[in-house]
Amino acid sequence: MGVVETAQQLADEVLYPAALTTDESETLPAELLDTLSAAGLYGIVGPEWAGGCEAEFLDFCAAIEALASGCLTTTFVWVQHHGAVRAAMLSENEAVRDWLTTLCRGGWRAGLALGGALPGEPRLVAREVDDGWKLDGVSPFVSGWGRIDVVLTLARTEDGRLVSLLLDARESRTLVVERLRARGAECDGDRHRLVSRSRRPRRSRHVDRAVHRGTDSTSGHPHPCRPGARRGGALLSAARAFPAR
Repeated sequence: MGVVETAQQLADEVLYPAALTTDESETLPAELLDTLSAAGLYGIVGPEWAGGCEAEFLDFCAAIEALASGCLTTTFVWVQHHGAVRAAMLSENEAVRDWLTTLCRGGWRAGLALGGALPGEPRLVAREVDDGWKLDGVSPFVSGWGRIDVVLTLARTEDGRLVSLLLDARESRTLVVERLRARGAECDGDRHRLVSRSRRPRRSRHVDRAVHRGTDSTSGHPHPCRPGARRGGALLSAARAFPAR
């Protein structure tokens, strides 16, 4: 059975029957993501050597459409993962490429925090320091929190370049997640954003300082930007020339 047929079967038999319960849940049921992982769909765009399917782009799009026909909520959380898979495939950091097998089988699941890519003044700033990169700022939205293991994070340098990293999806002394209430004309749901608690937040609750510098004394994880890091986090691309303004 191909990836599109597999996705449609799961949508019909698993996601759709649970869709109303899923939408009413405070947090996406983990067993739905486990089902997608067991079916190999976390590796749909990954290389075959890492256990992926190497699906063509149109097949990937068709699989997204099929899953969304069963449950858009589950599909939204799942689809964010593939940005990290693609980033790891293209990374210049060999240590990150070694993680592809785990990412493709869904052993580590990824979300996105792309605050540094937003237009205007940078919200998440990357500054190079002696032992890697230091991030300061806020990412207004992070996908899948509570159901992910790593976060593909984009931060911007002061001269307008982007740095992409994989960071552990766990709160620490320098990484805080706030749950926000999203309100709109026709919706009222929850979302998350990354913030720091190194200073008391101001009116908009933006952060003043952020994410991991050196070894985290509470966990012993190595610096997230160091190429030898096992999973504390790692640099994907060092300030690649992506103009952001």
